[in-house]
Amino acid sequence: MPLNKYATIRYQVILDALRSKKYPTKDHLRQLCEEKLYGTSFGTRVSISTIEKDIWVLKNESALGYHKIVYDRAEGGYFLKERIESKMNREQHLLVTMAEECSEVIQRIAKALRFGINETEPGQNLDNNERIIYELNDLFAVVDMLKEAGTFDGSLLLNLEAIEAKKIKVEKYMEYAEKLGVLGNIK
Repeated sequence: MPLNKYATIRYQVILDALRSKKYPTKDHLRQLCEEKLYGTSFGTRVSISTIEKDIWVLKNESALGYHKIVYDRAEGGYFLKERIESKMNREQHLLVTMAEECSEVIQRIAKALRFGINETEPGQNLDNNERIIYELNDLFAVVDMLKEAGTFDGSLLLNLEAIEAKKIKVEKYMEYAEKLGVLGNIK
């Protein structure tokens, strides 16, 4: 399930619009999401493709409950026919939260690669290095909650032998990438 920190808000906006019985189009749903997330409906931060994926998730992901979202050709828009109740339990909620935290770590790493590890984004107090660590700590907190809930076997987490094996594997592939000429001097 592709998630980012705004996905949950978009899902709620879409469901609220569908419950209104006004047959919103994809573009109308996109505008509603833009308005809710960014304060204006004229932006391009939420795409039609994103709305299509969100509708697919709402229709197909059991953790969010299955929603029967239907397109009505006569009305030219979507409506919510019914919902098969399926509330998330604590474990599912924590797993979704973990996925969101992973996406935030990925986003922060991408910013560091684009703008530099020591760059501080205008309006922020922390540089990318500190923000990556901040996001990793958020991720570790959720992992710890899953461990406390019994989802993860605590004896397998932070397994030093597995960590060392991964380091060896990463070094091996870095050497291979260097031999191929796609990675600079790694020594």
